[in-house]
Amino acid sequence: MTEVTREQHRGMAVDFYDPRGRRYDALITEVWGPQCVNVVYVNDVEGQRDNYGQKLLRATSIMHGSIQQAHGNYWLLRGEERPEPIHKSGETPETDSSLA
Repeated sequence: MTEVTREQHRGMAVDFYDPRGRRYDALITEVWGPQCVNVVYVNDVEGQRDNYGQKLLRATSIMHGSIQQAHGNYWLLRGEERPEPIHKSGETPETDSSLA
């Protein structure tokens, strides 16, 4: 499991997957725990610009892909494959009632 620290990972480029599962290039702006971060990424919707260019978006308290149960709203280190999410002790995806 990936564990991050402020000293080593703030400013690091990562892959962010939005709630719909779409991947974005992102930067870690803050580390809140071993797998919880804030990120900033570029809005790719044309026409959503500001005085500085294409608008920046932020996502906060994003969990690593190994912990997030949903198909989106998680982050991974560059080149990292998403492992199977961790389920409550003893439950599998087939028996985990929170996934129903």
